[in-house]
Amino acid sequence: MKIGLLQAYEVEEYLRAEHGDYPRMFARLLRDGGLHAEWRIYNVRAGELPQTTDECDGYLISGSKHAAYENHEWLPPLFDFIRRLRTAGAPRTAGVCFGHQAIAAALGGRVEKSPKGWGAGRQTWQVQGDAEWLRPQVSEFSLIASHQDQVAEAPPHAELLAASEFCPIAMFALGGQFFCMQGHPEFSAAFCDAILEQRRDNMPPEVWRKAKETAPLPNDRAACAVWLARFFGGD
Repeated sequence: MKIGLLQAYEVEEYLRAEHGDYPRMFARLLRDGGLHAEWRIYNVRAGELPQTTDECDGYLISGSKHAAYENHEWLPPLFDFIRRLRTAGAPRTAGVCFGHQAIAAALGGRVEKSPKGWGAGRQTWQVQGDAEWLRPQVSEFSLIASHQDQVAEAPPHAELLAASEFCPIAMFALGGQFFCMQGHPEFSAAFCDAILEQRRDNMPPEVWRKAKETAPLPNDRAACAVWLARFFGGD
């Protein structure tokens, strides 16, 4: 299986030696979930996108420091490609954090900067729906998160899969083709700690302290790895 990573940001160079870039993080995540895939990397901020929707067997849109509602010249082509995927009905496409928000925005939903502020450190969401790939089944799950923006309105016909009071649209599916989540299953606790240090002056002190305390706690990354592997067609 070949998965195209639509990479919307790059890990800062000084962090890569220890933590890797997004391609390495996602490849490790899906391997842990049981799916060994060939990866093709598209730097969407540099204008790189697949020429055809079937160039890969599946796609994954990464996180980014940019917002889906900002004015960047690379965003309209990305949104257009997402809409082309929807029209084609295949292949399956996952979105994580910014990717989750970009898919929602491209397909008729709405993304905004949350008035609730930062969602950072370990966050917990309650499962609201079901999908064939959500095995093992759980009633709630936790992941590392790092976001100010949220999906405020899901795309038409989307099925809500997980929510919390802080983040009412934390995970959704659309037609069995799109699987989107706000949390970061690809992040390690060490990488989260490193970016929290980087963002210390950008967060309210109490939010930053709580994120630092909760990031090292156990989370459900392993279950999410299996979900993503099953979504893309793994055993």
